[in-house]
Formats: sequence, C-alpha cells, structure tokens
Amino acid sequence: MKHAMILLMTAALASRLSAAEAPPAADPSAPVAQAIFAASGVKAGLCLHLGCGRADSAGLTAALTEASGMPVHGLALDYASLARARQAILQRGLAGHAMAEKLTEKALPYLPNMARLVVAEDMAALTAAGITKDEILRVVAPGGTLCANEGGKWVAT
Repeated sequence: MKHAMILLMTAALASRLSAAEAPPAADPSAPVAQAIFAASGVKAGLCLHLGCGRADSAGLTAALTEASGMPVHGLALDYASLARARQAILQRGLAGHAMAEKLTEKALPYLPNMARLVVAEDMAALTAAGITKDEILRVVAPGGTLCANEGGKWVAT
C-alpha cells in the first residue's frame, strides 16, 4: 500500500512538472477576467459564471479563478460549452477550485444570497434558457454583484 501511494504521488508530481515545463498559450480570457474584477470590485467569496464555456470565451471560468483565487462554479447552457469549460479548467490544473456543470432547470441550483459575484456573459442566452434577471439576483449575496456583459462592456449591478 505504501508503495502504491508513493507511485501515485510521484506520478502527480511528474504531471505537474511536465505541465510547468511547457508554457501555456496566451489565454484571451485572462484580460476579460481582469476587466470583470475591475468592474465589480469583488475580491473574495463564491463566484458563479452563468453561461460558461462559450466558443469565444471557453477559458473564462478558469481565468476567473486564476485572477482572483476565488472558487468559481460555472453553469453551461449546452454540452459542447460544458466540455470546453471543463477542458480549460483541467488544462490549468484548477479542478477543485473551479468547476462546471450543465444547467438543467429553469431555476438556478443555488441557495438565495449565495454568491458574492455572478458573471453573466450573455443575458439573452440565459433568458432563452429560462433564467430571468430576477432569478439571477436571487442568488447574489447582500453586498454582492452581478456583472453582465452589455454591448461588449462589463457592467456591475
């Protein structure tokens, strides 16, 4: 048993070292994450990323965690988006700090007042999926922020 644990630890360390050797490609989501935190002013707490894994911003869920150290839970609107978001999270070694699931209901699967920051990239797509702005605001904690992309600019509410 002791030998198996040593082998597992060695394999984990080797995979981290090989990942560290190859510098990651520039991520277009990193400046977006910075813009979101600049607009919102939020620095700690739980972050929810609604509509994660979009083709043009697949790595944003991971970038939000990297930029802030906050735990981020993403909800994808379809399975292709879910796969993109999960791949970006795994590639950056952020599993456990960031995660993504597929939205399956017309209500968000969160308790009221749960998140300090809610990021919504596409309010029209969320509305089409049955998620209203009132439903989103239900999960924003007192003193928390909804940060939505409006015409290419991040606006905090």
